[in-house]
Amino acid sequence: MSKTILSTIVLIIIAFSVLAENHSLRRFPSAHAKIQGVALGSTNDEVINNFGDPIEKRVEPPQFGNLEITYVYDGLFIHTTDNRVEQITINSSEYRLGNGLRVGSTKEKFQEIFGLEDVGEKLSFYIGESNSCFSVFDFKDNLVFQINIYCAG
Repeated sequence: MSKTILSTIVLIIIAFSVLAENHSLRRFPSAHAKIQGVALGSTNDEVINNFGDPIEKRVEPPQFGNLEITYVYDGLFIHTTDNRVEQITINSSEYRLGNGLRVGSTKEKFQEIFGLEDVGEKLSFYIGESNSCFSVFDFKDNLVFQINIYCAG
């Protein structure tokens, strides 16, 4: 099975698990889902202009006419398809979202920003007005340890 098809299947599974865990997802403003000016839909040039040359550039052979590239930085992975960002994964506190949240932010910070009583071990939001794009925050020991921003399908 190709990596493209496998990654699509994984994103769909994640989306369904997000929906199953969060029956009424809150909205996350699109402006808050930006990292150093890069967001879903940004171009490959915008990624390079904002982050510089990556540590690694993974180019997948075109599948069904789609060119997929993953730009790997220290603690940051930006995946593009046909010159548009479709997934961002953050594993480093070096990168902050538009609202200041980052890896290492506390559950209390999320509760303060979003008015939540309890956030559990995973917190998911729709991004902007879309019902197919998500921000997913994973917690460990009351701190964010990973942030995923993506569109399913």
